[in-house]
Amino acid sequence: MKMENGVHDIPNDIYHKSEGISRSGLWEFKRSPAHYWNKYLNPERQKEEPSHDMKLGEYVHALVLEPENFNERYAVKPVLSELPRVGKLADLGREEYDRQKTARESMKIANELTMNEFLENSKDKEIIEPEIYRQAKAIADSVLKDEIAESLFKDVKVEQSIYFTHKPTGLQCKVRPDAWAGSIVTDLKTCADASYRAFQFAAFKGGYFLQAAMIKAALDSIDIQLEKFIFFCVEKTGAMPCVYYILDDDALDYGMTQFDTLMEQFAYCLENDEWSAYEPQTLYIPHYARFE
Repeated sequence: MKMENGVHDIPNDIYHKSEGISRSGLWEFKRSPAHYWNKYLNPERQKEEPSHDMKLGEYVHALVLEPENFNERYAVKPVLSELPRVGKLADLGREEYDRQKTARESMKIANELTMNEFLENSKDKEIIEPEIYRQAKAIADSVLKDEIAESLFKDVKVEQSIYFTHKPTGLQCKVRPDAWAGSIVTDLKTCADASYRAFQFAAFKGGYFLQAAMIKAALDSIDIQLEKFIFFCVEKTGAMPCVYYILDDDALDYGMTQFDTLMEQFAYCLENDEWSAYEPQTLYIPHYARFE
């Protein structure tokens, strides 16, 4: 599915099915060209099921950024009543045993009716287990109570897709900023640890600098100069504290260097249909393992 360059208001599934190199794809390529080929180009590739954390993040994003559309896309599975126990006939006597058995059968029928009604009303929706919904709702509520979050996520463009050409290679790329208002972009991150050092490492390990750089390039393509790129972080457990971090110019430059370098390598692999894995090399003892 080929999209024209520019801004498109399209569903998430259409974005993922469309052509164009995304940050996640380019980060997989950074692992090795072979990993990218296997995940995106292999004709016999298996569809990967999203992890619990990926789905949790998706639900939090929907509850924070598009709450008005949540019930159109998702349906939370009802919590059914626990079936009452039935004791032994010898211990209870016939009358009490029949009463407990009838109560259990009645509750079972009631649960079946509840579930059948739910499934009938949930056609074409993604069904969410109640436990992960409760967690997502608690995280989203923590974000929505934050004063800074209210200003960052109010009156913004949400989950809009931008397609653009990487000029040095001529290849199309795509990005999907979480929240975008003019020249300010905010990315919502659910974290195990939102402290500065932990998130700094997560940003390095997860390709967040590359993500920001690609969004900057996308905005440049539609004549918008990125002023601030903000990561708004919320922890997934405990008190679920929130904090925001503004990316500095050096981090953006670092991301742009990554972007251009990886795109040039990707273009070479694409042109020559060469998708190598790891390079063989001499193995040394790491510095941290050496005794003083």
